Amino acid sequence: MLIVSLVALLIPTGCGEEEGEGEPTATPTKVYEWSFQTSESPGMVSYDKVFPDFIESVEKMSDGRLKLTMYPGGALVPLTEIHNAVADGTIEMGFSTGAFWAGTVPVGVLALGLPFSCETMEEMEVWYYERGVLDVLRDAYAEQNVHLLSPLIGVPYGSIMSSEPIESLDDLDGKNIRTIGYFGSIWEAFGATTTMTDISEIYTSVAQGIVDGANIGNPARFVAINLQDVAKYYTMPPLSSYASGEFFVNLDDWNDLPDDLQEILTVAAQRASTGFATYFAYEDAEALETFRDAGVEINWFSDEEVEELREVAVGVWDQLALQDEYTAEIIDLTKDYMRYLGRLD
Repeated sequence: MLIVSLVALLIPTGCGEEEGEGEPTATPTKVYEWSFQTSESPGMVSYDKVFPDFIESVEKMSDGRLKLTMYPGGALVPLTEIHNAVADGTIEMGFSTGAFWAGTVPVGVLALGLPFSCETMEEMEVWYYERGVLDVLRDAYAEQNVHLLSPLIGVPYGSIMSSEPIESLDDLDGKNIRTIGYFGSIWEAFGATTTMTDISEIYTSVAQGIVDGANIGNPARFVAINLQDVAKYYTMPPLSSYASGEFFVNLDDWNDLPDDLQEILTVAAQRASTGFATYFAYEDAEALETFRDAGVEINWFSDEEVEELREVAVGVWDQLALQDEYTAEIIDLTKDYMRYLGRLD
């Protein structure tokens, strides 16, 4: 009996767990793969350098859990439709200017910055992050199912490159200028007409005389489309010392990200803003040399004319404030900030 019992103890019953059974199985890491369309084109420092650095940072900091595939302007949707495509989930992320979305979200035009307001990048950062402007913009965008991730600050906007000389405000009379948003209202106050075309169409439009000149930002952006070949006059100063583009994502996709990936995307976007300004400062210095080599004549509005432009610009602020409550709130925040800086009574 004792022997039988001992043998029984040595015979496997088949009821025990096999080795390793019951050990926890690692959950596969979820990888988020997003389409990211920009308004920029190859040849622009933003497309060639800033955005690839941003994408690499996101993938590295997320250990490959968030991957962005970049497309140039017009590749997936037209330039002016990027915000709408992000809002309806056609693409997950975009870069553009809120000025293209002003028909849907009027306050979006202010994401550019306001003419004759902030004069340094530091002032723009305070305007966005400390004066509450970014919070207001985010509230407005969220109503359309878009999360405004971060502005990219760093390029002046409002200098004109033209096929005929514009040496004074009087020379604007009768000119047709390609521009965007409220900048058009300022030029129109001095007799110009304005139009909006895709960046890729500007060279042909100027070369064929469809428009007399264009605003597209800083000198490097003009050189990126070789506009100096057909437009030999450049008029300063820019209406806005530091204008902004913006990163934005579909709100549902944003909410689907875990907290750490939201933080990674936000930090990488804000860091890209610094790169945006740094790259463009370097590129602008080279672009001005390119202008000189191409025989471009650089003209400046007089101090008295700049004051006229400033007065018109502040009048445009007041008109913008009538659009909706979000715009009015940002105009009030801006005026308070300008009074603090001593630039507005």
